Amino acid sequence: MDYFVHPGQHGLNLSRPQFDEALARACEQCGATVLRSAILRRALKRETDWEIELSVGDKIRKCTASVIIDATGRVATFARSQGAKVRAHDRQIAVVAFHNDSNDRNNTRSLVESAEIGWWYSAPIGPTRRICMLVTDDDFLPRRGHPELYAWWLDQLSRTGQLAYRFRDSGASCQLVIRSARSQRVEPPCGIGWFAVGDAAMAFDPMSSQGIAKALDHGKRAAADIASHLAGDASTMERFALNLERQYTAYRARRADYYRIEKRWSRSMFWKRRHEGP
Repeated sequence: MDYFVHPGQHGLNLSRPQFDEALARACEQCGATVLRSAILRRALKRETDWEIELSVGDKIRKCTASVIIDATGRVATFARSQGAKVRAHDRQIAVVAFHNDSNDRNNTRSLVESAEIGWWYSAPIGPTRRICMLVTDDDFLPRRGHPELYAWWLDQLSRTGQLAYRFRDSGASCQLVIRSARSQRVEPPCGIGWFAVGDAAMAFDPMSSQGIAKALDHGKRAAADIASHLAGDASTMERFALNLERQYTAYRARRADYYRIEKRWSRSMFWKRRHEGP
């Protein structure tokens, strides 16, 4: 959850691998069958259910399901296979680097710093490693390969007030990873026998710090709606889609308010785009 504006200004950085494994074990303890490293190969809609083919390791497994939940993240693999469209509302990306930080083990703080080109984020991801990423728009990046991209990234980093010092020993061999950080939603977020949840339904700006909380909330809401759907409630899917639309609309308005707080770079195209609002 967002703790940067919390009165106590204190929060916890979640270890995703440990959290995901603990969640899977909790599901198994409740009676669910968890297939790790499984890949959906085929899903054929029958009259009342889905005929599914999975690859689990080197084996093929077949099963049937009444409902399929798409929790594949931003790619929304299954929803798109059913004709849904991903609607993006900006061009935002994150240029990410990782580095060893063995000399700064006691520094557990996360840091966000705005800049003319966008904003930066740094946080520990283990006892001796940190993540450092620049969030900007994709049309600002150089296009001539990694060496030029890395030189540009270092130049932008050198213009910061805080992160330039923290990340000064990253080393010339640092590899950058580019990931989507745009605000997007899937339309429609559900169909006959399927629902999209979490980032597959809608993906938020990382500034919101809401990805995990949103995914858990969607899972809980979808479970109740699926139970109603299977019990014969014909309005379930319409209600599910309407609730997601309201959530996404509220998120975009709140995101615009956050970005309008920064007033220093009135000529920056990055900030101009965000001050225009949704």
